[in-house]
Formats: sequence, C-alpha cells, structure tokens
Amino acid sequence: MEAPLYVAQRLNAQLIEQGRDIKRRDRFYAEACLPPAERAELGDYKGSGCSQGHMAPAGDMFTPEGKAQSFSLANMAPLDPQHNGGPWSKIEQDTRRYIRRAKGDVLVITGPLFDGQKATIGVGQVRVPSRFFKLVYDPGTKKSWAYVQRNAADERVGSPISYEEFQQKIGLKLLN
Repeated sequence: MEAPLYVAQRLNAQLIEQGRDIKRRDRFYAEACLPPAERAELGDYKGSGCSQGHMAPAGDMFTPEGKAQSFSLANMAPLDPQHNGGPWSKIEQDTRRYIRRAKGDVLVITGPLFDGQKATIGVGQVRVPSRFFKLVYDPGTKKSWAYVQRNAADERVGSPISYEEFQQKIGLKLLN
C-alpha cells in the first residue's frame, strides 16, 4: 500500500501559532524505519503525474523537527497536483483557521480512501487513492464534520458533511 491508512492529530491555537513562522524545506524522503516492501520511494512519484499529498500537513507542525518529519513519504499519498494545491490546500487552511478560534484541543483525522481502485504509481506500486477525507472533531463544543474529496483535478471544495453522514457514506467509525 505504501500510504498511511489515516493520521490523527491533536491541535490547538497555541500549537498552530507556534509553528507559523517555521520554514518549510520541502525535503521529501523515504521512511527508512519501514521495510523496503512497505514504503514508498521518491522514484515512485517521479513522472507519475501525482504529487506527494501530506496527510498531516506541514502547516500544522509546530516544531522544526515535526515540520521536517512531515515530509516522510510515510505521511504521503498520491494526490492530483491541482487538487493538492487548490481545494485540498483550502480545506487544510480552513481547518487551521477553525483551530485558531477553538477554545481547546481539536482532533483532526485525515486519510486516503481507495474504493476498490487498483491504480498505482512507480516501481513500488504505490496505490493511488480515489478519494481523501478530513474529519474534524472539537471536544469543547462536541461539533464534528468531515470533508470527502475525489482525487481529481476538477474537484471543488463543497460543504462539509456531518460525522453521521461520513459514517454512513464511508463506513468508518473513527469517533465514539
């Protein structure tokens, strides 16, 4: 598979602000802690037409080490470049904007969805997700919502869906 099933982050306004001025270095790297058969390599993405889509975005990281580690390919999934730089980026920014206003910690869970799709990239045959999700839960207000996005250049940011609708559509029970 060579991509995370999901990533979970606990973030708050203080952490987002703490990381605001830490520079990105954009140094992607294969995760040496994973066995070769279970990791993506830089060459898998080269010439694939896909970008390395962060599951835990670099913009959420609040230490230099965390920002650097966010470029591990173990934190990536093949993402359409136009979607990555457009709608998906907007969802990440909107999520950070919400976290800055929240009164406490916010849980953010992000991951790829494959829907039976068998497309791969590279010699390592890294699976290309058909969709991605970002689920946000604010324990302080008990509010939750999710974005589910097709992995496509023409995808647009739509309205988020409720956690209940997310569970019904996707079949994942990540909260409770």
